Amino acid sequence: MAVKASPEIIRGMKQDLEKTVRDLQQISSGIRSVLKQSPEWDDEQSRQFLMLMRRIAQLTEEPSATLRSSIPKLEWLAEALDEYGRVRF
Repeated sequence: MAVKASPEIIRGMKQDLEKTVRDLQQISSGIRSVLKQSPEWDDEQSRQFLMLMRRIAQLTEEPSATLRSSIPKLEWLAEALDEYGRVRF
């Protein structure tokens, strides 16, 4: 039985995950930065808007931890495939 995965493809996936994590962090940071610079209006609609934007910033952060924890697993898989590729029968 042969393995049909490539360490290069796995490492490419790892790089994609790293980029996605960075993108999510930038989005969250950008939203929070805008919120800090926004004037604190005191009407109900603006409070709801600010609360919604804070929630969006929080929601963009949540998947980052899961994605970050997957990165070392992908590297481990790529290394295992490297080793498998060196085995000669």
